[in-house]
Amino acid sequence: FHKLRGNLERDTRLTLDDWDNLLLICGECREGAKDYNPQQRDHYLWPDSEMASSYPFRYVKRDNVTYKVLDAEGNLFKEEQRTFVFAETANDVATNILEAAKNTIALFKLNTKYYDNNQIIIPYQDFIDVSDLRLEQRYEAYQAATKAAGRLQRAAETLVVPGGREFVDNALILTNEIRESMGYVSTWKTAILANLDRETLGKIFPNITSNLKRRREIEAEVEDELLLEDDERPTKRQRKEIWPGPPTVPPV
Repeated sequence: FHKLRGNLERDTRLTLDDWDNLLLICGECREGAKDYNPQQRDHYLWPDSEMASSYPFRYVKRDNVTYKVLDAEGNLFKEEQRTFVFAETANDVATNILEAAKNTIALFKLNTKYYDNNQIIIPYQDFIDVSDLRLEQRYEAYQAATKAAGRLQRAAETLVVPGGREFVDNALILTNEIRESMGYVSTWKTAILANLDRETLGKIFPNITSNLKRRREIEAEVEDELLLEDDERPTKRQRKEIWPGPPTVPPV
């Protein structure tokens, strides 16, 4: 993505002068920004701008979000309540930064083009094609981060046990590996801070125990969690098997 030219094609020629205007974005963000107007570039909040240092975005987990799938005729095919993590704006920033942040969320459709007024309405074909998984992946990252916070909290309890430091370090390595493989760093930060208090983080795990038996129980729990974790993303085939869709009426 180019701030002065919008979406770029694979064969677009660039020079060193373009570097400051380039932004690496995902395919879904690219699709959302297809109508970008470079003349309005000052209306948005770019990650390399001074405004970004004010942390204008926040990531909020919302339960009971209405999720609807409509058939080709616009009739309700499926409805359920789901949990997602949404990109929203912080309230404690200057008005101009707040507006720029809102414009940026709208430009890249960070909460997908299907979300409005605490509900998601998606056509059946888009649902089957798995056309935009950012909300699902963001919530997966939040869940993974919550599990990681639990592992880190339990690892902290072993800190003074012989070998406990090694267990803590391994837990940290595992946490970083999962975070780096999933992305959504801001979502990870939100979940970690929601599940580990700042004092614990700042003092490097003060809640410790000298109970060796408990440490081994914790290690076994962590091992079981790792074996049970499922990292698969939903696929078209899986969705069609679960939700085969409305019956196809053959032409007369």
